[in-house]
Amino acid sequence: SGVGARPSGAGRRGAGGATPLVGLGGGIAVDFAGCCPPLPGDRIIGVVATGKGVTIHTATCQTLDSFAATPERFLDVDWDYAALGQGGGGSEPFVGRVTVIAANEPGILATVTNAVAKQDGSIVNLKIVHRQLDFMEVLVDVEVRDLKHLSAVIGGLRSAEGISQVERARS
Repeated sequence: SGVGARPSGAGRRGAGGATPLVGLGGGIAVDFAGCCPPLPGDRIIGVVATGKGVTIHTATCQTLDSFAATPERFLDVDWDYAALGQGGGGSEPFVGRVTVIAANEPGILATVTNAVAKQDGSIVNLKIVHRQLDFMEVLVDVEVRDLKHLSAVIGGLRSAEGISQVERARS
């Protein structure tokens, strides 16, 4: 399947200690939003959904505007950096999404994948979303440890030959 609304790796993280967050009570189901895949290092907000637990969004996610009329659903949460530092984030890495604008030329996708690999990232999904004669736009979902790791991946992509623009994808 292609890059959809929810990147691979986003979604249910269960309840309790498996989720590297502070500000939640025990036993609450947590879902990481697919619209703005949050990473450790991002400012985050929890949104309560009755019967479904809490969905974690980045503080800058545009989806939060749709909950403005019900501010009582917002929870003040943050990453449990102590647990993350001790491997408490579980075995699953987080998924960051980037938009890449690159020359439409032979081997450019190999350039993208090699640049990500050089930064110790792993591509879990890649989709060409727009293609013209001279350039293409590609959405890339990358497994990373945190926001700092995603920034290193973005820097590696920006310095690669044939890539003109790289940004973290936003909803």
